[in-house]
Amino acid sequence: MVPFLIVGISVIAIIVFILKKETNHFKSKPFPKEWRAILLEKVFFYTILNVDQKKMFEIEIQRFFHYIEIIGLKVEVTEEDRLLVASSAIIPVFGSLNTYYVELSQVFLTDKAVRDLGSSFTLGEVRLGTKTTLFLSKRALHQGFKNLNDRSHVGIHEFAHILDLADGSIDGIPSLFMDEELIEEWEKRMHSEIERIQKGKSTIRDYGATNTKEFFAVVTEYFFENPNELKKNHPKIYKILQTAFNQDLENHYLKRIKRAFSSRKKIRRNDLCPCGSGEKFKNCCKKNSKI
Repeated sequence: MVPFLIVGISVIAIIVFILKKETNHFKSKPFPKEWRAILLEKVFFYTILNVDQKKMFEIEIQRFFHYIEIIGLKVEVTEEDRLLVASSAIIPVFGSLNTYYVELSQVFLTDKAVRDLGSSFTLGEVRLGTKTTLFLSKRALHQGFKNLNDRSHVGIHEFAHILDLADGSIDGIPSLFMDEELIEEWEKRMHSEIERIQKGKSTIRDYGATNTKEFFAVVTEYFFENPNELKKNHPKIYKILQTAFNQDLENHYLKRIKRAFSSRKKIRRNDLCPCGSGEKFKNCCKKNSKI
């Protein structure tokens, strides 16, 4: 047992050394101001990070671009497209940045819907093979970053599948992110909530009842799109995901609103909500907060 333990510790030490060396490499690379401007305008998650966290997010953007190719299928791929793809990947793992999409090699963007391996169409799909590839509808990708209150984000949804795959199978149980006790609790909550969705008694999107792998992807969208609502309606599911992702997002929306209120410009009831949902303030965060 002792030699095995020593080998295990050595491997961990090597991995940590490589990751630290990689991070230092990307730290030294300048992050274009144009990219930062796009993140500030389009990626709500990035806007609520502090200065050091923003720097780390930028490093991960560059790391993602270094390892994963983003290709357009009969559609132009802009810098904004690339940044939104990378952000979709980084957001779920930002609480544990030693996690990488080692299974993924390429991301393909399509103009509209993606034709799946059957005969139907979908907004995104993970395809397995000698190299794992991800297909995303460019329009759906952008829509996910525009509306923060619809509990739907195709980019995060598909990268949730990639995370699920990290343990070897896409089954709705991301075992590399959960210990045995948490997995047991997760399976119990997952099957129980799928039944509630089927009976029309859940705020989780109906697509989450398709199977366990889609349930995990759908609630991951919910967790990052509207964490306050998820915690209010499904506190135990929120707690499990909070632990798995090592992120507590409950106050993200309130932070954004308070920042807006602390500025000189007053937000009126009929103004667009500063959370970025596209809804009027009175119908969005004002209704869901004590502000």
